[in-house]
Amino acid sequence: MKKQFMALGMSAVLGTMVMTGCAVTETAQAFVEPGTYMTETNSICYDLLNEDQKSAYNTIAAGLIGFESQISVAANLSDTKIAYDAVLNDHPEIFYANDYVYNEKQSLIGGFSRSTILFPNYAYAKAEYDSMMKEIRIRTQNLMQETETDATDYEVAEAAYGAVLENVDYDNESSSRDKIAAAFLNGSADCTGYAKAYAHLLQEYGIPASAVTGTVDEQPYAWTVSVIDGNVYFSDPIKGDATLTLVDDTKMEYVNYSYFNMIPDAANEYVADKPFDALICSSTDANYYVNNGLHFKGYNQDDVAEVIQSAQANEDAYVTIMFDSSDVLNLAESDLFLNKYILKIIGNVDVNYMENRDFRTITILF
Repeated sequence: MKKQFMALGMSAVLGTMVMTGCAVTETAQAFVEPGTYMTETNSICYDLLNEDQKSAYNTIAAGLIGFESQISVAANLSDTKIAYDAVLNDHPEIFYANDYVYNEKQSLIGGFSRSTILFPNYAYAKAEYDSMMKEIRIRTQNLMQETETDATDYEVAEAAYGAVLENVDYDNESSSRDKIAAAFLNGSADCTGYAKAYAHLLQEYGIPASAVTGTVDEQPYAWTVSVIDGNVYFSDPIKGDATLTLVDDTKMEYVNYSYFNMIPDAANEYVADKPFDALICSSTDANYYVNNGLHFKGYNQDDVAEVIQSAQANEDAYVTIMFDSSDVLNLAESDLFLNKYILKIIGNVDVNYMENRDFRTITILF
């Protein structure tokens, strides 16, 4: 798949590509043999490319892995940019490539062709990077040490999502906030850093994942795409890192699993940059509520009461229930709170609740 690039340009255009905002960039696979830049766990974006873009991806990955100061790509600037982004999306473990300057060339030798030369800007030397990566591996192993060796992919994904959210705080100021180094070594990151940290953990445990960029509500954003049992899922770890206001007005940090393997209706609000917008969510098989007995296709008083009473008996601060449709959600909300059936379930005690129509959930706060 690799091509040898020859600088036979008749003219050249010099430009720069600097990644800014929440959805910043990263780079290629490090601890692999030369030529094996894609595996089944880190090729989600690669698989969406055309053949020219895949060839460019291979060249860029090799250059970034080698810390090369100049990478010659046998592709036009448009395909080079797409391939570069795909490498960064698929490989969150490389956090030393910040931005690049490019030189676009045109050649008439053997027919008209375009090519691009990249001049990457590296934040760390290779020796420093290797040292940081070793520490990251130690910390990620510690985060997942309680995961059973025979855990299913779903169980691993749920554990990884919780581990990131419980150990990383939001940061929108530091220059490295979009890197997994910031998330795992400093315990802070922005939306891109959260997305890449979660994707990296999934990849480390054999689950295909990538951090993609795009828009949510027309704003630049980043989230995690994973493949579990053949189905594509979107997760938004930074929004899952939430705070609840309890009945006594105290604040409590909690993991919002609505943003883990989101339902398709909610995932549709996440629009990835082309060509990665071909990734579509259509399954709820690996949804948290479906897998933990908290999803109801219809509203049954006894079934809902059993879940709420179980959470109360466990002295949980809250319980979240998801319903299969907006109509069922409306029926449950009306019966539980307008008709005050909730008081028959938990007794005459103070209780608050909140509903989320995007995810069709009701969260009851004890």
